[in-house]
Amino acid sequence: MRIDELDEWQGLTCESVSEWLRAQGFDMRLGGLLHAGGYLVHWEPIASARQATEDALHAVVQYRKQSLQSLLREINPRMRKGMPSDAALAEHDEWIVCTPFGATFIAEISYGGSDDGFSIMMPPINDHCDAEFIAEKHWPECLFWPCDEHGNKVRWPTDAEGKML
Repeated sequence: MRIDELDEWQGLTCESVSEWLRAQGFDMRLGGLLHAGGYLVHWEPIASARQATEDALHAVVQYRKQSLQSLLREINPRMRKGMPSDAALAEHDEWIVCTPFGATFIAEISYGGSDDGFSIMMPPINDHCDAEFIAEKHWPECLFWPCDEHGNKVRWPTDAEGKML
């Protein structure tokens, strides 16, 4: 299986992986990946950035004794800041939303009509509370990711070329 077939890879770039590796004490060089003074993996200097990134991730997986998917989840929490595009919202009914004031929930983001626009409903936390709507002024600071009806993250909607909407 190619790494780009994994849901957890979606939205990552070779540059973002390299930055994360540096922050974790790994050093991607022209000829391999260094950590704690030794090479974890070597590659040909002519290797593509994509191949070097994949080789580095596989080396880190072996070094840390974890799955590739769990490593990618650590690198890529798969949350995007700001209200999703209309096209992305049209593809999914449920969204995981993290507010700037610490609440994380599964929201129904619905379109109320031409005058009302979109609304984000935060479900009640118990039987004694009512659902609340997140004020539009907070949307740019919220984090979003589409999910299924059980709250599992799914792929972000893409256009015909595979670019995230």
